[in-house]
Amino acid sequence: MTKVPRETAAVPYDPPPKKTPRSRALAVKERHESELLSLPGVEGVGLTERDGRETIVLYLRGEEARSGLPEEVEGVPLTTEITGEITALGG
Repeated sequence: MTKVPRETAAVPYDPPPKKTPRSRALAVKERHESELLSLPGVEGVGLTERDGRETIVLYLRGEEARSGLPEEVEGVPLTTEITGEITALGG
């Protein structure tokens, strides 16, 4: 078993998180979110990664909502997931 040395500095090194540039996919999603949410059967809009590319994901009420959806928005691919109806919980 290898022994790991303990931190001996007076103040541990804890660099601030790197700022990542705002992704193009996020900007496209934000520009079109209300339009996408208005499509029949679309319950939610999010971002995911598929095959190494950022992708907009549409959460759908059912399979029938897939027909007629675009394959991409401003060059950002769309994918879908069937979630059923999404209801906000009171809180």
